[in-house]
This record gives sequence, C-alpha cells and structure tokens, in this order.
Amino acid sequence: MKKIKQILKILICLFVITLVVILLSLQPAVSFYLSNKSDNKAIIIGVILVIFTTSSITLFFDRKAITEYIKEQMRKVKGNFIWRPSVPIKNNKTTIQLIKNYPRDYKMDFHNFNINGTVEGVEAFKQAVIKFVNTPKNKYKIYEGTNYGTEHSLFTVNSSEEFTRQANSLAEQIVNYYGEWIDKIYCIKKNGNCLIIEMKVYGMAESLCIDIPNLGKSKE
Repeated sequence: MKKIKQILKILICLFVITLVVILLSLQPAVSFYLSNKSDNKAIIIGVILVIFTTSSITLFFDRKAITEYIKEQMRKVKGNFIWRPSVPIKNNKTTIQLIKNYPRDYKMDFHNFNINGTVEGVEAFKQAVIKFVNTPKNKYKIYEGTNYGTEHSLFTVNSSEEFTRQANSLAEQIVNYYGEWIDKIYCIKKNGNCLIIEMKVYGMAESLCIDIPNLGKSKE
C-alpha cells in the first residue's frame, strides 16, 4: 500500500507539472486569440482557464484525500479492512480462567461440517470463538435470552466507517461473553471472507490470533 501511495504522489505531481507546462505554452496563442475576439469569447475562455487551473491546484494540494479515497475503493473491492483502537477492549471481570483449562469440546471440521474427534484448551477456545462470531444473536431458540451470538455480521461490511463501528461492538460482545478467558482484544481484520481477531488470553505470554472463516459462505 505504501508503494501505491508513493506512485500516486508521483503521478499527481507529474500531472500538475504537465498542466503548468501546457498552460505556459498556450499563453502566447491564448493572448493572440483574445486580442482578436470579442469580449464574450474572451470571458468564456478566461473562465475555462480558471476552472482548469483551479482543478489542477485542488488536485495537487488535496492529494492526501484523493489517495485515501482510492485506498478506500481498493479496500472495498478486496473486502479488506482493519480495526485497531488506540486502547484495546479490556475485560473488567474479576474472575479469570487460564486458557489451558478451557473445557473439552467436539472438534468441528468447518469445511465439511463434520465432527472429527475432540479439542480442549486453546484449540477448543478458538473453535468456540469461531462459532460465536458466526452465530446471529437470538436466531436460535436455544440461545434466546442469552448473550450468545453477534448482533451484526462483519462479513458483509463494505466500508471502513461501518467496519470500525461494528468491529468495536463485536469485540465488546466477545469480551462480555468470554471475559473470564480474555484479557483484552487488540484488533480485528477482515480479509475477504475471513476475519482475524488478535487478543490476549489468560495463561499465554504471546498474543492469540484466531482466523474466523465465514461459515455461511462456506455452506453455499
């Protein structure tokens, strides 16, 4: 992305320089033309030159906004977004559990949706978070009246602003439900049809990154 930004800056600078050169080269011809034409035509040409020059100057000085706009459009096409708050979403619960003690569960094959043995500890926790993020809140009767599931799906978001808002909400929902296991959530990324959540869990020195596929997309 940095290379793209540098290339855009160079192209914009070259574009502005080219426009200046063209205007300077046309100046004698324009002066001659204006001296032999009516006032109305002179005014029209003058307005055109002013608009042309103003647009060029605006493009040059507003290149940062233009660059951000282009980057935003590229993110929309690729479906890539990132939410990283200045202050991580912190767990405020007093009760904590070491991640190695996370209860055993059946191991799910999310490609074929079959059960394949069992998992426990950190792997069971990762699987639980994957299922949590892919479960709409209150969609199933078994979860009615609980905090299980998410209110919105990040998989369908297509703008940075909306992703930031919903990612913050998702992080709070995860911490609220799995708070005794999670210390804090650092960031959430979206790469196409996959989410990546980086967090700190109790009992692990390093951060834990969980890749979360879009199970609804996998079923199609």
